[in-house]
Amino acid sequence: MQPASEQLRQAGSLPLRGVRHSLNRVECDSLAVMPQTHVTSEPIPASTAQKPGLTWLKVRRFLLRRLLSTILLLTVYVLSIGPMWWVWYSGMYVETEANYWVIAIYEPLRQACRIEWVNSAMTSYIEWWNL
Repeated sequence: MQPASEQLRQAGSLPLRGVRHSLNRVECDSLAVMPQTHVTSEPIPASTAQKPGLTWLKVRRFLLRRLLSTILLLTVYVLSIGPMWWVWYSGMYVETEANYWVIAIYEPLRQACRIEWVNSAMTSYIEWWNL
């Protein structure tokens, strides 16, 4: 007994392996039937094949995505101090439990608060969360 796919291939309903073909698609509600209409063994022309390589558009798109991702992640990082304030404060000053990972994560933000306008903005944001 042959598998169903082999029976369909012999009957001409499935394309041959490794052969370029064109299909006429007939779609049903629950099953897509694709009968074979034309089979050729011609190679694909090199002019239609997509040539690998970086173009300025690809590089620009990559850099733009990377920049947007970085801005988004930095924004989430800075805004996350609001709900994590008491966890950071207890780990930093109260020492009830050692939350070293929280202290390490928010240390760059604490260093950035040495700048006056950053400090005032962060203080206002943290007060908004805690009051």
